Amino acid sequence: MNVNIISKYRSQLMGIAIVLVALFHSNIVRANNVLDYLCFSGDIGVDMFFFLSGFGMFYAYLKKPTVQGFYWKRLVRIVPVWFLVNLYIQLDNAGFQVQHINLLEFFKQMTGFSFWIDGNLYFWYIPAQLAFYLITPLFMYFYRKDKKNAYAVFGIAWIILLLVSILLHDAKYFIFLFRWPVYFLGIGIGELSYKQKSISKRQITALMFLMLAGFVLVDFIRKNNGHGMIRYDFKYFAYVVIVIPFVFGLSWIFSKIKWRKVILSFLGGITLEIYLLHEFILRKICSAVEKIPFDSCGIIFNILVFIVAVGISWLLHSCVTCVEKWNKEKVKLYGKKESKK
Repeated sequence: MNVNIISKYRSQLMGIAIVLVALFHSNIVRANNVLDYLCFSGDIGVDMFFFLSGFGMFYAYLKKPTVQGFYWKRLVRIVPVWFLVNLYIQLDNAGFQVQHINLLEFFKQMTGFSFWIDGNLYFWYIPAQLAFYLITPLFMYFYRKDKKNAYAVFGIAWIILLLVSILLHDAKYFIFLFRWPVYFLGIGIGELSYKQKSISKRQITALMFLMLAGFVLVDFIRKNNGHGMIRYDFKYFAYVVIVIPFVFGLSWIFSKIKWRKVILSFLGGITLEIYLLHEFILRKICSAVEKIPFDSCGIIFNILVFIVAVGISWLLHSCVTCVEKWNKEKVKLYGKKESKK
């Protein structure tokens, strides 16, 4: 199997990831073990995001961007959408009465510091992703000089940070630190993809064994975390060994499916917007229908809410994209006028 298969189906993989995350955020009644397992482990979609993000970072660095240029491109993609959605949610929480807004809390929410300071997990993915972007240029500096040393240095840094969090009993950073290996391994696999490297049948077998072992471990944690036997967040250890073979497995399945995977590609293009809006929309609709005899915990209801969230996400994505294009055209036009002077 050629590692480049991941690059070929990256949009579809992002689509699968956001569906899993939406399933994790849903309020579906977990009527059987299969449904309970899918909802419990749906947040592996976040690990897929981080892995595919790291994977894309290698390709981004092939263009030899400046550090400033690298940061700017990442910020322009994330911050406008995040700011708009976050602002609306903060205003909604205050009943759209500005005088009721706590300025300090508002600042922490709008900047992502609420995750790092208070452990607020609402939108935690965004500040975590921005943190990875922040240290990526440093990693790539070492990576270009010596790949093994780069992974050794960042591996040791990861272990130290993890041990400090454990010693301080500060669990809020686990959710970020457990995604550290996946992101940086994604960069290395991105290089293997670029070089058209292949993995042997023996390696594929080993990866599939790791994935199955990881899924079994997640199931054990699912069944026992509520009885004080094992911590809930231990499942993130399992995700580290699951996500890479899982992505390869899905890519292989996509390569065997003949029909066009348009829906997954479409979802993969607006994952940021869906991630930011779906849980909020679900909460608002559930609040609106709680007074009428309607099953807000049913599968059909949650599917309908997801479709609504996708529609609104597409509209937001389209509007932001149009504004960005208009702004670029204005900048170009201004540059031409200045050059004629």
